[in-house]
Amino acid sequence: MRRDEPDLQQFQSHLDKGETVCGRLNRNKLDFLFGQRAQWVQSTALIPLGDDGLMAVGSSDPARFYPGMGTLFLDLLATVVTSRLATEEPRAQRRSA
Repeated sequence: MRRDEPDLQQFQSHLDKGETVCGRLNRNKLDFLFGQRAQWVQSTALIPLGDDGLMAVGSSDPARFYPGMGTLFLDLLATVVTSRLATEEPRAQRRSA
């Protein structure tokens, strides 16, 4: 999703930080991000993609993503994804779970 989409307003505080945030999310956020799979998501990494929006990675392990963990790999992943999105035509981009 693009950063300026209304559905992302509930994540505005995460986007404003401009850095990867790890931990647990409330049920509403999990349902929005993961849909039917939300029931299995116990921890999440929210990774900003610059002006391109937000990438969420979920795990069924409640200790997989936690506040204060190192995010170097996730930040590098965001750099790759952002770079790739910049080369894609807008109609080819999509939201996927």
